[in-house]
Amino acid sequence: MGSVIGCMFRLDCQSIADTAAITGDVWHQWLGHVNQQTLIPMNTDKGDGLSFCDPCVQGKLARRSYDLTGDIRTTPRLELVHSDVCTMETESLAESKYFVTFIDDFAGSTAVNLIKKKSEVLDKSKEYQARVGGERIGALRSDRGGEYMSQE
Repeated sequence: MGSVIGCMFRLDCQSIADTAAITGDVWHQWLGHVNQQTLIPMNTDKGDGLSFCDPCVQGKLARRSYDLTGDIRTTPRLELVHSDVCTMETESLAESKYFVTFIDDFAGSTAVNLIKKKSEVLDKSKEYQARVGGERIGALRSDRGGEYMSQE
């Protein structure tokens, strides 16, 4: 495998005796699909040129851009609000362990609130509704976590 010489580790590798036997296509793939002009100074090509490379063709194809207007599914504000509760790796200075997000599907506006217990989600959702002008939230979409199941 190898040996330590001083403070260096030397690998016992077999060299490729005849690099001329390796085709330009193999070098093309080994070097991350470089073009033929890059391979010429290395004398890896014998003038035959590179053969057809499907990954190179796929990489050069034009992709259709995303239709940004198709992302919005709702028309009035607050018809659909996405919400989730996430755990933080590190507790905040106020000893909050979680945060809850509210994202309006139409406007894309986001509100993030820090909470100490998951039971505070209902209070934060009421605060969010008051903060956006008291308008009624049409639907609240979540991952159906238990923190959204309240008797109120």
